[in-house]
Amino acid sequence: MNATEYLKHWKRKKVWKRLEVAVHQNRFRKISSFLTGRTFIDVGCAYGHSTHHLKKMTGGSWTGIEFDADAAIKARGLFPDIPFIYLSDTDKIQTLSPFDGVVCSEVIEHVEHDQRLVDNLVAITGKTLVVTTPCAEVDDPGHLRLYTEEALSGLFKKHGPVECVKTSRFFYIVFKRGAK
Repeated sequence: MNATEYLKHWKRKKVWKRLEVAVHQNRFRKISSFLTGRTFIDVGCAYGHSTHHLKKMTGGSWTGIEFDADAAIKARGLFPDIPFIYLSDTDKIQTLSPFDGVVCSEVIEHVEHDQRLVDNLVAITGKTLVVTTPCAEVDDPGHLRLYTEEALSGLFKKHGPVECVKTSRFFYIVFKRGAK
């Protein structure tokens, strides 16, 4: 299922309304707690709701990246104070300038080439990268895999150490540039 197909589900189910509930607001707060700096990017932002919430929590300058052109256009209309960029595929991420904080939340489980996504995210990380994914089965179309802590951490092995935090619903992988 590509980004356009998945976003049909988002639109039909109005999934962005779920981002207002406590579990997702807590996810955004946890993500924000790992971030430092002034420039941030939200990769796989759909209609921009997550980017908007993260910006409210952290301040700074935020950009959203989406892999569906129509969703990026809709995000620009909904949140005109945030730039949203359409990229045709995840390999284009590495062409962007580095950001202090990179967030890729609830995306990696949908991507066929997860190692390439991680490599591209690390390439644009100036300080901190936070990747989140469910740690238990969820009823959501388009999930290609459910990660174990070992499998998720293993995607970062060549880049250096990561911190893996597990909550009742999510894994948070935190990569810090230059950490030993």
